Amino acid sequence: MKRKVVILNTHTPINCDLHDYIEIACTFGYEIAVECVNGNKWIGVARDTGNNKNVGEWITISTENDEQRNILLSSILHIVVLTEQAKFKRLMLSPRENAHVEH
Repeated sequence: MKRKVVILNTHTPINCDLHDYIEIACTFGYEIAVECVNGNKWIGVARDTGNNKNVGEWITISTENDEQRNILLSSILHIVVLTEQAKFKRLMLSPRENAHVEH
């Protein structure tokens, strides 16, 4: 499996409450659509989170072609959950979008 780290901007930690929802997505293996502030979009299964003090926090997703992609949380505009009956539907992570969760 290939691993890529997408570095789009400097590290800005997200709200802990929102981070909990990202952990839920990974725990239950939700299929998600991720849109970044620069317009990049990915669809995949939430697998894990990671953190590096020099890079920041990221979410790892598995894409359709079995590629593992690490996406910095600080670069994400929003995450839409595609899995039916998930515990939440959408996470808005960008501060300019008033970061929040939609159920």
